[in-house]
Amino acid sequence: MNPHDFADRATVAAYPAGYCPDTRPFLDWRAAGLLCAFAHCVETQPLTGGPAECPVFGHDCPAGADVAQACALCEAFGFAGVVSVDGDVAVAVPAADGDPVQ
Repeated sequence: MNPHDFADRATVAAYPAGYCPDTRPFLDWRAAGLLCAFAHCVETQPLTGGPAECPVFGHDCPAGADVAQACALCEAFGFAGVVSVDGDVAVAVPAADGDPVQ
């Protein structure tokens, strides 16, 4: 993992929750009390109502439609197909049978 691929704590902490301009995933999201790896910047994203819309926040997910439809946070809203990278960042993959990927 390259640390430059992720938002850093100092940058995320410099902005109110949801309004950070850095749209890279934030690995310390749990420790920071956020709901997902993109909660620090989701309010800066458009409200298109399209396939990238997060059913929790309403804004488009910075990670795109595949993650918005199948992320760990959204799994509770009926989406499936979640795997994790190093146990922190949810990355979506379609589940062929509609069940979450273990």
